[in-house]
Amino acid sequence: MNDDLTGQRLGAALRDHVPAHPHAPLDLADVKAGARRVRRRRTVTGVAVAAVAAAVLTPAGFMALDGDGTGATPGPATQAPTAVPRPSLVPAPRDDVTLEEDSPRGDDPLDWAHPSFTGAAPPHDALPDGTDQVARLGERWAAGRDNGVERTVVLLDADGAILREFEAQSFAVSDTHELVAWTTGRTLMLMDDSGRTRELATLPGNHGDPVDLTGGAGCVDESDVEGCRVVVSYGSENGPDVITGDGTITPVSEAVVHVSAAHEDFAAGPEMPAAFENTGCTRLIDLGTDGQTRWKNCDVHVWSFSPDGRWMTVVDRDSDGWGPSRIGVADAATGKVFFWIDPTGDDRGLGNATWEGSDHLVVDSYDFTDREWRLFRVSVTGEVEQAADMVPGTDGDFPFIPPVQP
Repeated sequence: MNDDLTGQRLGAALRDHVPAHPHAPLDLADVKAGARRVRRRRTVTGVAVAAVAAAVLTPAGFMALDGDGTGATPGPATQAPTAVPRPSLVPAPRDDVTLEEDSPRGDDPLDWAHPSFTGAAPPHDALPDGTDQVARLGERWAAGRDNGVERTVVLLDADGAILREFEAQSFAVSDTHELVAWTTGRTLMLMDDSGRTRELATLPGNHGDPVDLTGGAGCVDESDVEGCRVVVSYGSENGPDVITGDGTITPVSEAVVHVSAAHEDFAAGPEMPAAFENTGCTRLIDLGTDGQTRWKNCDVHVWSFSPDGRWMTVVDRDSDGWGPSRIGVADAATGKVFFWIDPTGDDRGLGNATWEGSDHLVVDSYDFTDREWRLFRVSVTGEVEQAADMVPGTDGDFPFIPPVQP
């Protein structure tokens, strides 16, 4: 872990995420499944969304946010980190953005698996049955699927043929796209694009899911383990762990009970909920300073952060239903929401919001009346365009498969 914050942190990618389900709130398992792009229908209860921030942190004391940040109150005293210059582009707070079907048609999004996208990724109809996750892995592809018996992670060639397959609920991909990580039982596994694997560690808890991965192919053959790190979160009260390339397991700070992503020395997730509450407030913590809290927000949960770490997507803390009623674009340094993205009308829902670069989100929306799927691109300054042609189908079809992001 690094002691200073450098501008290079702003270039690392973080992921984003979460479809919800009809007429029931989200629980931790559903949030984690959404972050993994697992598109399945199930009945759920409670809410617990977790994520990570690569924050462009202010040089002075940090603030604990109240609501969208407009009523900030001083947070716990912490040592100020080295200042990082803030990028010049900062969108002003603005009204909500509405996704309209008459928005102009833009370019097809990058790396989305869809029947009309036959570029770098395998054609949609060439993917194995049950595929709902796709990520580039070197010159090949990693995919998550339900094969009818169990959840698996597979290694695909350029044509979508399965080269290797392993039992796993989800996988994480490194920011270099050289590694994937997953768990089988309590075994944490790594694989490179050649199909070589390594058992990195035996985890202390069951149901662990890798939520962030760094390092290159040398992590598999152990020729270069220095930069290899996996952050694992559990579907229980076992707190998250950090596993380094030599197999050492270190618990994450007790300030959060779950983490869904991590970036350098920073992680975010819900704290332990108070009595009679389903989920705790979200904290951004600094792993390099023994988990000190950098900011806290009790009204929103984080879905994802832009690749440069400047922005994040958030949802309301008490989101429920088929999908979130809105998705916010916020400042990663403070958690302050700049604007919300809303679907048009009362009978439409939002599914995923995936970063395309650091200045745009790609968001899918479903119309329950017309039974149509649409895909939109939204800039951090609020401009909207359609990112694909409309696709008819049911609310469980999910024709747009977003790329798994580091």
